[in-house]
Amino acid sequence: MTLDRRAPTQWPIGVIVGVCIAILDVMTKALLGELALDVGPLRPLGPLAALVNAEEGGARGAVALLGLLAAAVLVLVALARVRRRLSAAALGLLLGGLLGKMLDLWDDGAATDIFQLGPDGGAPPMNLADLSLAAGALLLAVALLRRRRGRSLR
Repeated sequence: MTLDRRAPTQWPIGVIVGVCIAILDVMTKALLGELALDVGPLRPLGPLAALVNAEEGGARGAVALLGLLAAAVLVLVALARVRRRLSAAALGLLLGGLLGKMLDLWDDGAATDIFQLGPDGGAPPMNLADLSLAAGALLLAVALLRRRRGRSLR
């Protein structure tokens, strides 16, 4: 009888991160979206951020929803196999961003953006789901590069 010495899968980390990000995305849109509606199209939050009330015109409808669902399923399949915490957290961020986008599209058929980053709101409008997708992709790239070099973050 042989013992399996491989590290256990880390999928719970990814699922917890993903669900928390999706919940926070919905909550920030509900809270900050109402605040942005009250003040007009742009409300500065200091030198590096501003509240906005914008809708993305890009991804709409059932096709976009199915594409996001397919991507979420792929992330879940990857999560089932991942054995490093950093990779699981990165995939969780991707999952949370995808779930946030799906909930937004399901709710009103368009993605609602609630803030801008950068001086004078120079960056495009975004929401927490957008930030989560970007952070997840960046963190996954770091995890893959660290794995390739033989170093792992646990």
